[in-house]
Amino acid sequence: MAISKLVMASILLILAGCGWFFHHPTPPDDQAFIWTVKLNQAQRRFYQENKRYGQLAELGPDGVGFIPGQIAKGEHVGYRFSLKINGDRYSLRVFPKQLSRYTERSFYTDQTGIVRQSSGAEPASENSKPVE
Repeated sequence: MAISKLVMASILLILAGCGWFFHHPTPPDDQAFIWTVKLNQAQRRFYQENKRYGQLAELGPDGVGFIPGQIAKGEHVGYRFSLKINGDRYSLRVFPKQLSRYTERSFYTDQTGIVRQSSGAEPASENSKPVE
């Protein structure tokens, strides 16, 4: 009987924790930053395997499957992902579709792997400060 009460208490604590998690999701600008980092990782991996950088669609589920379909289509959580490839270089700009308190940052990265950010209406660029 004591074990079943312990198991039940554990389950209730887990469910309570899940409830907190679902009511406090990661803010959109943090998600955009995380996916900017993951896209750098996907590009490095794609480059190692193909000796070139990949377009978003090539990195997605219809390609090598390194990123989810929504990001492969260039959008996620109120952000747009714009990738430009020029030979052995690429640049990725991640910016909000509409500024709000949850989507106030934009991001820029390239083949160096350094992620840069800007807040407000000014989009991030290669001259923006790196994310620390």
